[in-house]
Amino acid sequence: MSPSAGRLVYAFGDQHYRLIVSNPPYVRVGDPRLELEHCTNLSMLDIRLRGLDALRIIWPRARGYLDSQGCWYLNMPVTKIRCHELLSQGGFETIVSSPDLAGKPRVTWGHVRKGKNDHVRIC
Repeated sequence: MSPSAGRLVYAFGDQHYRLIVSNPPYVRVGDPRLELEHCTNLSMLDIRLRGLDALRIIWPRARGYLDSQGCWYLNMPVTKIRCHELLSQGGFETIVSSPDLAGKPRVTWGHVRKGKNDHVRIC
């Protein structure tokens, strides 16, 4: 998959969804977490993207694929503050992270106004 704009959501076509769950690559190349012996899930890494680049591509487009009551679940456990900043810049409000069983931020969601009286919960 190419990191060019739109490729991460190209399969959505013209459809609108009630729920989008995404787990984009979020670990940059050279991150020390990748050197841990117990780290076997390298799917969190895309060597063509740097850290939150995938999120920068996805968030401006994901909103357009949600229906008026849609939710977007986003797995971004390691960069919570930067994730919140990007979502805030994208017009999302009430941005919240929920912890996993270890107490680390795991799933992030927020809320965005799509139109004058239309709200989408990104939850």
